Amino acid sequence: MAKPRLDLTALFEPTAAAPRAAAIPYRSLDAELDAVRRRAKPIAWFASSRDDLADGGDVAALIGPALDRGLAAIVHPDDASGAVPGYDGVGVAVLHLDQAWRVQALRALWATALAHGGWTDAAEDQLGALLGYTPAQRAAWLADVRHRQAAWGCTTIYTLLTATQRARVRGLGQRCLGTPADLDGLAVFVHGRGHALRADAHRRIAPGLTIARVGVSRAAAAAIFGPPPARRPRGVVSANVTAEVAATLNAELRSDVQLLGARGWR
Repeated sequence: MAKPRLDLTALFEPTAAAPRAAAIPYRSLDAELDAVRRRAKPIAWFASSRDDLADGGDVAALIGPALDRGLAAIVHPDDASGAVPGYDGVGVAVLHLDQAWRVQALRALWATALAHGGWTDAAEDQLGALLGYTPAQRAAWLADVRHRQAAWGCTTIYTLLTATQRARVRGLGQRCLGTPADLDGLAVFVHGRGHALRADAHRRIAPGLTIARVGVSRAAAAAIFGPPPARRPRGVVSANVTAEVAATLNAELRSDVQLLGARGWR
């Protein structure tokens, strides 16, 4: 009798990617602004655009509640928005005026963090510190991010490894999945809408298999799965690595290979 085929969708969380409760210290805008008012948090920062502000959008609507609490609202240009054609971004910081130095510090971080490589956990932690989150809050946030992605600024792809493949990956120090010959035809998958893998996904697969993930450049992900569609598909998107992609895939890796077990990703 043929074995039932594994439903890869069952390995992922049923709802769209969103931080777990422990990583969200403020459950509403009012709660965050109240924390700033009583100085439990030094700043609340929001991304917006000139169009949103002009049209009275969501971020524009927070300025009134900020002023009602005796807080200042500083609107500044988004220094990175020039890289996105047609987007005129701004940042909105809500704070007591003696905390205005944080706006310049945030802009300095964003101006330099990507100068010599990608965004890192250290940059994210520094961002959280400048935004006034406690060490415990920042640790919870980073733990959640690490659960959801292999690395920053890339696409996380997944595969199921046999015992032989797992041994090969470990023998390579988990620096890659193997040689181009090993990668040719490898079945990989992602969730079409970015859902996170379940923490217990390793218990939902057949004995002898291991779930592995690795971060790849977005260009490599497009080469494997095709260009991102206008409407993201529901469920899992699967593909087999072609020989052409396999020849250059190791150069497009943005993380080590991580294996899922009872203690999480290792």
